Amino acid sequence: MSLDIQKPRHIAITPDWNRRWAKEKNLPTIAWHIAWYEKIKEVIGWANDRVIECLTIWWLSKNNVLERDEKEINGIIQLVNNLPTLLPVLHKNNTKFINIWDINVFPKETQKLLMGIEEETKDNEWMKLAIALGYSWLDEIVRAYKRINNAWLDSENIDEQELKKYLDWWLEISDLDLNIRTWIHNWTYCTRHSWIHLARSTHTEYLNHKFLWPDYTEEQFDIDLEEFSKTKRTKWK
Repeated sequence: MSLDIQKPRHIAITPDWNRRWAKEKNLPTIAWHIAWYEKIKEVIGWANDRVIECLTIWWLSKNNVLERDEKEINGIIQLVNNLPTLLPVLHKNNTKFINIWDINVFPKETQKLLMGIEEETKDNEWMKLAIALGYSWLDEIVRAYKRINNAWLDSENIDEQELKKYLDWWLEISDLDLNIRTWIHNWTYCTRHSWIHLARSTHTEYLNHKFLWPDYTEEQFDIDLEEFSKTKRTKWK
C-alpha cells in the first residue's frame, strides 16, 4: 500500500456475528472470542505501520453483557482479564490503551486490570487503541449527562461543543473517518453501524464485508484503506 494515499485518522472495526464463525467450525462459542483476541494483536501492528492515529475495536456491547448466557460472559471476562498480556504489543507499537465502557458492568478486579493498562500506557504517543467493552451509545450520553450534572453547570451555557467535552475521551479521540464491519447477512445484505461513536460519525465512511472477523487479513486492511482514499470526502481535504 502506498503511504501517499489519503488515510483515515480514526478507524473503527465492528466484528459482528462472529459466534457464527465458531459454529461453522464446530467450536464452542468462546473460541470466537479467543480468535478476536488473537486477531487484535495483528491489527494493532497493521494500523501502527500505516500511521493510523486511533483504532477503535468493538468487542462487547452493554446489552451483550446483560443479556447473553452467563457461561459465555464468564468466558469473555476471563479473556478480558488477560488483556494485560497485550502490554508488550502496545509498548512495542507505542500505543496508548483507552477503555470505552460502562465500568459497572464488570467485576471490580476486571475494572482494576483495564484501568491499569490505561495507566501503564498513558505516555505512549504513536497511536491510540480504544476497546469498546460493555459499551452503548445511549449509555455514553447518560454518563455525559451525569458528568455535566456533577459539574454543576448552568444548562443555559451548554451547547454542542460543551456537551462533547463530557463524552468518553472526547479530547483524546478524533472524529471517526472509517468504520469497517465484518459479516453481512447473505440473505438480506443487512448493514448497520451498531451505534459506535455516533457523535463522531457525521462524515464516516462505511465498508462492510461478508467474511467473519477472524478471517480478516492485512491485505484486506490495505484494500479498505485504498477504498477510503477514493471517496469524495478525501478529495476535499
